[in-house]
Amino acid sequence: MAKGNHVFNDFDGCLLSAFADFLEQAGGGEHLRALGGSGGSEAAARDFMSSRYTTSWPLLVEIRSRPQVKDIHWIQDDAVVGASDENSQAFGAAPRAFRDAVVAWAWDAPGTNPMEAWRHLVNAGVDKTAWDRFVAGSSIAQAPKSSEGRAARCIELEKFIRGELTKLAARWLMALRADLKVSVDYKKDAQSWQKTLSNGIGRDWFPPASGAK
Repeated sequence: MAKGNHVFNDFDGCLLSAFADFLEQAGGGEHLRALGGSGGSEAAARDFMSSRYTTSWPLLVEIRSRPQVKDIHWIQDDAVVGASDENSQAFGAAPRAFRDAVVAWAWDAPGTNPMEAWRHLVNAGVDKTAWDRFVAGSSIAQAPKSSEGRAARCIELEKFIRGELTKLAARWLMALRADLKVSVDYKKDAQSWQKTLSNGIGRDWFPPASGAK
């Protein structure tokens, strides 16, 4: 059976999936799929993104290329993956709720704040059991050799998710609206959007990182 329960969920994948959901409604989903290697003209896809999503697409690519994001994807334990591992059960409907909130935000649905959905996503997105197993021991080549080092890396990454990655997610949402202003008649100005997204984001917006002293 497959091994490896991920400590952290696929947060950058959730951003990409939200963008994909929006493009399926707005038009352009085939271009995103082409850029993902599923067929179609990559040149046409790049032209589409550079002409329609001039700020949000490059920012999403930048987010996904961050070294901390790459680390999030390989940090997992050595346990056999069950039919319904702890992480999947805990994460539940949070990605779907976030994707729906992003699409609603893009279309200017009243009273929508995708950052609140992001907060729930992040709070549900750590598998503490997998964390403890990873700290106890790991066969992954990139993993720090000591349990203390592995624990410290997990704490660093969760702080990154709750801090810098959260701010990048808010920036990406703003960039998406900026790109869509030519086709969507938004009722509020950019300053109002920023206030909505950033309201409450701060040191106490999340509980302390798991395992942090």
